[in-house]
Amino acid sequence: MPTSRFFEIPEILILVASFLSPSRQVSCTRVCTYWYQTLQHLVWKEIRIGTSYSRQPELRDVLKHKDHIKSVRIFNTCQQDTLTSTIWETIMQLTQLKSLSMENLYVDEGTIDFIWDLCERVEQLGLWQVSFATLGNLDSRKPFSRIRHLDLRNAKLDQRLFSDNVELLKRCPNMEFLVWPEKLRRGKVIDGFIQLAVDGTWPALESVWKFYFPISDDNQARVLRSMKRITGWNVRWFGPKGFQVLRHHFTTLKELHLSGCKDGVTSEMLQEVLSSCPLLVTVSWARINAVDIVCGRPWVCTKMEDLDMTIVFDPEETDRLQPLVFEQLSKLTALEYFDLSGRAIAADMDSSRGGEDEDLSDIGDSFHRYAKLMPYKRSIDLRLEMGLDKLATLRLLKRLRFLGTTQRIGKDEVEWMLKSWKCLNGVRGRLDGNQDANAELVEMFTKQGISCVYR
Repeated sequence: MPTSRFFEIPEILILVASFLSPSRQVSCTRVCTYWYQTLQHLVWKEIRIGTSYSRQPELRDVLKHKDHIKSVRIFNTCQQDTLTSTIWETIMQLTQLKSLSMENLYVDEGTIDFIWDLCERVEQLGLWQVSFATLGNLDSRKPFSRIRHLDLRNAKLDQRLFSDNVELLKRCPNMEFLVWPEKLRRGKVIDGFIQLAVDGTWPALESVWKFYFPISDDNQARVLRSMKRITGWNVRWFGPKGFQVLRHHFTTLKELHLSGCKDGVTSEMLQEVLSSCPLLVTVSWARINAVDIVCGRPWVCTKMEDLDMTIVFDPEETDRLQPLVFEQLSKLTALEYFDLSGRAIAADMDSSRGGEDEDLSDIGDSFHRYAKLMPYKRSIDLRLEMGLDKLATLRLLKRLRFLGTTQRIGKDEVEWMLKSWKCLNGVRGRLDGNQDANAELVEMFTKQGISCVYR
């Protein structure tokens, strides 16, 4: 078959178009009638509405393609922005709708019923910085039994939704995935959630995220014991009792974020996780000792895509252990994001100050504070002579972070990274302690279109 006719096969056309941006997908539908008919379900799979978007679909076009629309995202620039009843009535006609997310939205008395009607239909619900003038007839509503994924991150919800009985959560009996409101830390609400979980209110619950409030190790163990299957856990103040329960779910665990747990978790625990969880995709942990990696069992988490942990060495053991650590890391052939910079360590330190959430995007200062407390430890050395070339297997690596660590990366290492990691698009961290040398190395990356940021 001539190459020019490949796109006459719908499966190939759809596959190629799925890698394009939404705007380019729209352009493709204008090529010919066949392309339009083949790609319209891809273009109209999700629509975005709200004052944050300069271009929005016409409501008549939305109705014309309503059978293709499965997701609606509402995003406003101001939390006091509302949507007209006409828009809500249009959304109500989307018979295939599965996902609804709203951000910076004020729900007034005239639209609250639309929200609850949609909650009875969708499988995924996201409420971010949403406020309610009234809860309407929520008390008399039937359960939102279709909701599987409830995302309330950064929520500024009316406190009545989170009374002592955790009203909204109770109405999602088939919930599997929960992202907790980060700012919601009222003790009675937390106690209410724990008790409902222990009582079996959510028998399908398997993943809990953003529990950034004080919950004891004992209570975490109680919640974990109530879960029949665990695929994700992102909770601070984790400890040995919770870990003991989590062991029974190592074969199903996919995501584990335990930053901010201070002394509750150990390097030995992380080594056990990495050597026992074959489905693990993402891990965020404060630190792991190189000696535990080398002396422990081989890692089995070959599906790992996102790894955030600081590897620390005793100075006397660095030269001996580094190549062996690189050998273990080389098994993570699916890795896309590798962070050695200590974000999790910064979170540990934040938890010691009371657990207040902070922006941890720049953790250099926190890492250096940690370094002062642990001066006899050092992080991994990203040089070829130390074994960096063993990581040539990480062909899918997109981003590398090592903020706050001391590196002596040279031109040979940069050239090797450019040659070995073809997917690399971002590097963050100081490459060399010498300012001029560092600037020269940064330029080598930027000339290849790779973002390079350092402090």
